[in-house]
Amino acid sequence: MVVGYIQAPVFHEHLVPAEPTIFRDAAVATRIFVNDAAKALLDGRIASNKIIGMSFRERKQGN
Repeated sequence: MVVGYIQAPVFHEHLVPAEPTIFRDAAVATRIFVNDAAKALLDGRIASNKIIGMSFRERKQGN
């Protein structure tokens, strides 16, 4: 899994890696951005470990 840092939550769809990738927001320690592959992986781990209080919010371009 790749971990990186971002300046702003704006992604160009054609540049987002296909493998599970997590991007950490350097300005907000508790906020991460994940691509679809990482979301699927984390959803499975969250469910199998019965973790509560964590959810994903989809950000649309321009939001």
